[in-house]
Amino acid sequence: MAHDGVNWRTRTQRLALAVSAAVLPFATFGGSAVHAQSIMRTPNLHISPRLPSVNPTVATRINPNIAEQMRGFYVEPSVRPLPGLKYDVAAFLRYENFDTQFRMPAGVLPLKQFDRSAWVVGASYYPDPDVVLKIDYSVIRNRSTLFGSLDSLNLGLGWWF
Repeated sequence: MAHDGVNWRTRTQRLALAVSAAVLPFATFGGSAVHAQSIMRTPNLHISPRLPSVNPTVATRINPNIAEQMRGFYVEPSVRPLPGLKYDVAAFLRYENFDTQFRMPAGVLPLKQFDRSAWVVGASYYPDPDVVLKIDYSVIRNRSTLFGSLDSLNLGLGWWF
């Protein structure tokens, strides 16, 4: 799937904001039945300049595809459509955009298959306030024209201890 750089990112960011804004009216009617969360992170790793000083014999075996900086964000609104049930149920929609090779060391080109976006739709079931069973379906896309992305169906179990 080919994208045109800045325009693609701008469109996906606007779409994520529009989805979040669409969920906002539920917050006024549902009170505690609606939840949204978001995060944006751009860590600086700067690993490559330090590797030879740690162990000079390792530098020749280091994969040059280790990024100096990654970038990513997600927006996830969720709603509890039936807050009166004995067991709690929630539905969620998440948009993710992440690039694990955002800034590469000098002389190394980033691989486009690591610049990805994903739409995730799913549900959570809480048989107990400290336990959650989750199911979701992820539609993942990347900027590479050579390597495709695989969609996935995921099951999860979480607990608070």
